[in-house]
Amino acid sequence: LHLCDRRQRQMCKETGVWNVKTDADGKASIDTINEIGKWVSEGRGVIIDVDAGAFYNSPPNYGKGHAVTITSVEKNKYGDITAFYILDSNQGTVKYPTWEIQECMRTFVGMNVTSQIIR
Repeated sequence: LHLCDRRQRQMCKETGVWNVKTDADGKASIDTINEIGKWVSEGRGVIIDVDAGAFYNSPPNYGKGHAVTITSVEKNKYGDITAFYILDSNQGTVKYPTWEIQECMRTFVGMNVTSQIIR
């Protein structure tokens, strides 16, 4: 999601669409992972777009998008996010390690953050 003017960026924030920060490899950055964790911990809903091929380990689906809902966060004793529980219309709720979500997120799509948790 690349927005060029301030008015468009403000509208996206007001409607809950957020940019995904990326690292040097083009994957979702640790900042993005921490933002997702913060929002979910605050009781907000987060919907991300993943590459279906990578997410399901299904080569015919590489490059195809699939929306999933992050329902909870797992942290280690130091407070680092280690995993997300994801509600997926095809599999139910499944735990995914953080690195896998970083790999699967389609960063050019953005993510939707709601004011309340999605169950």
